[in-house]
Amino acid sequence: MRKTLLAVIVWMALSSGMPAAFAQGDTDCLTTLSHAESEFAAGRFIGIPPLLADCLRGNRFSNEEKVRVYMLLTQVYLLTDNHPAADESYLKLLNANPEFVPSDLDPIDVVYLSKKFTSRPIFTPHFKAGFNLSSQSIIYSQNVISTPDSTKLEHRALPGFTVGGGVEWNITDNFGLGGEVLLSQKRFSTRTSSMFRRDDEETVESQLWLDIPIYVRYSFNTGNIRPFAYAGGALNLLLTASVEEQFNDRTQAGLEPEKVTPTPQLTRNIMYKRNFLNRSLVFGGGAKFKIGKDFVVVDVRYMPGLSNVTNLKYNNYASKAREEIDPSLWQFATMGDLFRVNNFSLSLGYVRPLYNPRKVSRVKTKSVSRKMIRDDKDDK
Repeated sequence: MRKTLLAVIVWMALSSGMPAAFAQGDTDCLTTLSHAESEFAAGRFIGIPPLLADCLRGNRFSNEEKVRVYMLLTQVYLLTDNHPAADESYLKLLNANPEFVPSDLDPIDVVYLSKKFTSRPIFTPHFKAGFNLSSQSIIYSQNVISTPDSTKLEHRALPGFTVGGGVEWNITDNFGLGGEVLLSQKRFSTRTSSMFRRDDEETVESQLWLDIPIYVRYSFNTGNIRPFAYAGGALNLLLTASVEEQFNDRTQAGLEPEKVTPTPQLTRNIMYKRNFLNRSLVFGGGAKFKIGKDFVVVDVRYMPGLSNVTNLKYNNYASKAREEIDPSLWQFATMGDLFRVNNFSLSLGYVRPLYNPRKVSRVKTKSVSRKMIRDDKDDK
């Protein structure tokens, strides 16, 4: 499963982001672009837009070359006071490279112009798959053994899987609100030893959940590796629950070796003993690794349960009809505990931002002004 998931992610990355990064444009148009840049350096601005027009109409520039073309045209239109055309050129530049940010070497008027635009995706869909460990958090332990202190309990977390997807609403460049729908298998076991002096029993419970987490996320928005962290809550719908029990009857007579008689039980459905609707908290973090315009993401998450999963009304009965006592009570002196389910997961995912280059309603240029003041002081 790991190899298949990795192959799918690599294929999607190659099919979406990588071709744009390595595509080569038309050789003649590349020569034309170099000539236009020479004209710009010589101060001859007027003839540059017509010089590049044919190659742009024929879409003969590579994506990387388009960034150079529209950066050049933006500067030409700013210097010739054609501000609507400068806005249009810069918007086309962002369509070619939605994460373009002017550097300190770029003209200050281009830096000012860039503050009028954003490419921040409004929504970012993603999917993920991975593995988890689930454990019980005992609220109240129950049994029918006359001397319960003589027994020993051992609760163990067991591995399961998680698969699903979600979408994030990007409120700012760093903050967002996310929601997911995940299908999760959660498993855990309880071993009881020293029952009736020597006997022991082990139960393994397997559950299938539909987890719906909602969270607030903070992330870095630049660089090839972008850490993030989030916190929130989740609605957890328990779809199925089954248990497998094994009881070992240990007897010893005099000096004879101990005789172990296992009593394996078939896996049985205990969904009627569980509450369908549950809640949990969500804490997590990880990093996104940029591939072209998309990302591969590694996500680590902890979901501590808030709800008692055990349905007290039916817990001690063999069925929802409540006509017979659960055989485990009178055969093995076992009664289900009241507990929450905690879950730790590690997943690998794929993120495709839906970039949306556009003008912003409020232009922020204070940082540019502060930089200009600092540069003036340095020059003096």
